[in-house]
Amino acid sequence: MRAQSRQLLPTLVLTIVLLTSFYARPAYATGFFSTQVPAPIRFGGASTNAEMATYQGSVYIAYADEDFTLTVARHDARTGIWTKATRIDQTLGQSDPSHNQMALAIDGDGYIHVWYGMHNRQGMRYARSNSPDNVLDGFTVRSKEFPNANESYTYPNAASAPNGDIYFSIRNQGRRLPLFHWDNKQKQWQELVVFVEGTAAKNDGQTYVPYLPWLYVDSANNVHIKWDWAFGDARSERHNGSYALYRPDTGRFYRADGTEYALPITALTADVFQPMPEGVTWNDEGIALSDMVVDAQNKPVISYAFSPNGSANLWEHRVAHWDGSQWNVIRLTDQTKKWNKDFLIADQGVLYYYARTNAGTEMWTSMDNASTWSAAELVYPRSLDGAVITSPNSHVLLHLSGTESATDSELSYLTFAEANR
Repeated sequence: MRAQSRQLLPTLVLTIVLLTSFYARPAYATGFFSTQVPAPIRFGGASTNAEMATYQGSVYIAYADEDFTLTVARHDARTGIWTKATRIDQTLGQSDPSHNQMALAIDGDGYIHVWYGMHNRQGMRYARSNSPDNVLDGFTVRSKEFPNANESYTYPNAASAPNGDIYFSIRNQGRRLPLFHWDNKQKQWQELVVFVEGTAAKNDGQTYVPYLPWLYVDSANNVHIKWDWAFGDARSERHNGSYALYRPDTGRFYRADGTEYALPITALTADVFQPMPEGVTWNDEGIALSDMVVDAQNKPVISYAFSPNGSANLWEHRVAHWDGSQWNVIRLTDQTKKWNKDFLIADQGVLYYYARTNAGTEMWTSMDNASTWSAAELVYPRSLDGAVITSPNSHVLLHLSGTESATDSELSYLTFAEANR
């Protein structure tokens, strides 16, 4: 274990309400009906990264196929027919399959944007479909359309906006997070700003690595962004989950309380929704995989796996919610592991939290803007690798095959009755 620096973050003065009850309220009547659909999707070796998106009810999935090439599959909402674009480009392959993280977004005209196969020195890896709402017409690699396309990139994430635009972020050179914007009217990419910097002077000479930017665009086209921090070098021990809001109308970034950031945001100035617990160090475990949506008032709701004592053997699924004055944190369950994925869906004022647990895929619901959550309900005994909303009261979950040779991936289509208020 590395010796911890004496010049680390000062004590965070932050009000966190941690609710430890699993059953803060009786289970809500979700009334869902689930249908399983076979998915002709295989993973290459140890690669377990896929991304999902929807357009006019059809489901798109980007993944690395068994030959480690980029594939985008489409499940038609009307006919149920699967189509695929295969061998679009090479991903990282057998040398580094675990970093084949994908990002997938669809613009307002139905064109499919996908990022893939980047781990530091590869430069930007980006392709776009040749036709809208269609994979059979193929994709064209368009990496050079990005400003600074030859930089070192890792961990892409993208989100579509209601106005048809797309926002995209990715770690650059291991230390900074830029925000990119696809102007759907102009059909071009622009780098807006580097909004996070791990080596800025404001870090008091210390070096930090920002990890896993995650984006969500709300109904007002504002961009909510979440990320974590590691200390020193790139490493899997990450802490101090952080948040920022980008408003296109002002071109500026804000904390959850509305105060404006001075850019770049650093480990010392970030708005932290999950601080490092007392007694835990940067060498211990902290935050793992995350997702984010907004509540009915466009306030951020962030889900994540968390180790409360820094142990590699004790992990919880948690939700952090900005209630207008403070971050509230709720523990939903401790029946999980570090890399068990979680996904949030906001649907007509109801929040749904899907997560992989020791039991399989479980679901929690909240009808009061994340203040309280139902008991867990087992949705499916298989693990969870994706979740999207296709239309009101209709969600789709992805269950990937567990081995390279298996072909038994599935989608679970969940249809909900009108929620009980």
